[in-house]
Amino acid sequence: GAFLTFSSMLFGRTFVIATGGNDSNPGTLDAPWRTLATANETLRAGDTVLVRAGTYHERIAPAQSGAPGSPLVYRAYPGEQIIIDGEDDTNLNLVAVYGSWVIIEGFTFHNQDYFDLPDNNEYWVVLEGSHNTFRYNRLVANGDVLDNIYTRKASSRGIAETGQYNTIEHSYIRGLSFGIVIAGSS
Repeated sequence: GAFLTFSSMLFGRTFVIATGGNDSNPGTLDAPWRTLATANETLRAGDTVLVRAGTYHERIAPAQSGAPGSPLVYRAYPGEQIIIDGEDDTNLNLVAVYGSWVIIEGFTFHNQDYFDLPDNNEYWVVLEGSHNTFRYNRLVANGDVLDNIYTRKASSRGIAETGQYNTIEHSYIRGLSFGIVIAGSS
């Protein structure tokens, strides 16, 4: 009882998402959630969500911030390929982090190129808070992300970093009109 509660607060909880999951599940390896939306609303400082292989037509947009030493973590399940596909998503950003202390790690993002929108100034990834980390991710415009082939250059932009002390590292951007735009003090 008390030890588990204290332990969870100290070390955070780990949840799992899988394409065959159900958001009514507890988010465990044996009974995973189905959507990133559930993680976005549920995660608190110190929590981690591991996303299993598959294609997800939604976005990473945490409702809460992490804290120093207790970030919110969105991580690809080890050894598996996770695609965040914006093809059917009317939200303009595939990642929208407005809080702080969030880590996003190991995802491939594609098919969010806004060709039919009147204003093509949107970004696939927005990092507006502070102390966020975006690493080991790939942003690839339309095409086969496994072979790094794209069929046309997207007129949208990759990553907008407008916060403070954010880190973007070991990430790959291809086929977008801009890679990384830094307007903050990172």
